[in-house]
Amino acid sequence: MIIRLLYLEDMCKLTCPAQVIETVHDADCQKVVVDQTVFYPQGGGQPGDQGLIKSSDATFAVQGTFSEEGIVYHKGIFQRGSFAPGAAVELCVDPQLRALHNKNHTAGHLVDYALINLGYSLVSGKAYHFPQGPYVEYEGTLEQPEREQLQVTLEKAVNDLVQQSLPVTIALIDNDPKKRAMSVQGYAPILCGGTHVLNTNDIGHITIRKIKNEKGNLRVSYAVI
Repeated sequence: MIIRLLYLEDMCKLTCPAQVIETVHDADCQKVVVDQTVFYPQGGGQPGDQGLIKSSDATFAVQGTFSEEGIVYHKGIFQRGSFAPGAAVELCVDPQLRALHNKNHTAGHLVDYALINLGYSLVSGKAYHFPQGPYVEYEGTLEQPEREQLQVTLEKAVNDLVQQSLPVTIALIDNDPKKRAMSVQGYAPILCGGTHVLNTNDIGHITIRKIKNEKGNLRVSYAVI
C-alpha cells in the first residue's frame, strides 16, 4: 500500500481530497487510512497533526497522526456517521496547531545554527519539538558557569537569526523522499522530514528556558512566543 504524503511536497497545503482505504475500530480508538494525506504523522521529534476528515455524511475528528510501515493512520473519533472503503473525503489540518509545530521545529534548528555562530562544534542528538517543553540535546556537557553564560548569549544569537528574516526552504536530495533537507538561507542544509515556517521571522521570539547536563548530554530547552 502506497500512501501519498502531500506535506512532503508542499508544507503550506493544509487541505486535500482523498479516498478512504479502510477504517480500523480498536478498543480504545478509531483509525482512518486514506490514499493521500496532508497530515504530518508524529516523528522526528515533531507531533502529529490534528484536524478533521469529512465526507457528505460523516465527520472524523483527528486527534493524532502516526505512521507504521509506511501507512499513515489518522487516530480519533467519529463526530457523526462513518466512512465506508472508497468513500470520497476532504482532509483539513488544524492550521493554528500546525503553525505552532512549524515554529517549534524550525526554532530547534535555529538553536543548532546559533551555537555554530557562537563557535560551538556540538554533535546534535535527540530533539523534542512538541509544544510542551521543546528541547534539543547535544553530545557532551558544560560546567555550570559556562551554561549560565551560554543561556544569555544563545538567546541573543538565536533571535538575531529570527530578526534577519531568513527564508527557509525544503528540498529533496537526489529526488529521494527519504532524503529531505531543510535549509535556512546562508546555512548548511539539515536532513529533516518535518514541517517548518517559510521565514525565520515567522517564529516571533525564542526564549532559551534552561541549559543543563542530562545523562552525559547538553540539553537546551526553549520556547517560542
